[in-house]
Amino acid sequence: MARMMIGLLLALVLGACGTKGDPIQVLQDTMSFDIPQAEVTPGVDTIDDGKIHYFHIKGMMDYGCATCHSTELSGADRFDAPLRYNYNTYATCKAGAKEGLETVVENEMPPSMPFSAEAKALYKQWIKDGMLE
Repeated sequence: MARMMIGLLLALVLGACGTKGDPIQVLQDTMSFDIPQAEVTPGVDTIDDGKIHYFHIKGMMDYGCATCHSTELSGADRFDAPLRYNYNTYATCKAGAKEGLETVVENEMPPSMPFSAEAKALYKQWIKDGMLE
């Protein structure tokens, strides 16, 4: 049920980009790694306001950014990621969203597998929608 609700909301956003099929699957296919489905609480996390919320981008942030950019990592575990950039919580994602977007759009991050155009569009839309939790 939760996957269907997220899929429907993502379909609204990605549908405008000409993407067809299951948006979650499209993101997984184009990002070269699996996006885990976040635990979603019906009625709380399944907000039907037509906007992108943090729980929609959490999987890509966790596996595309927070594997190095995390407040829980230090030293060599950060793979030289600057300490001022972290993306492992809503608060840290929101704080670094606009700077992070620049590096994502320029294909500088993530270094080994840049985000697809669809994933970039989702991230941009989250920022445009006000970086909602």
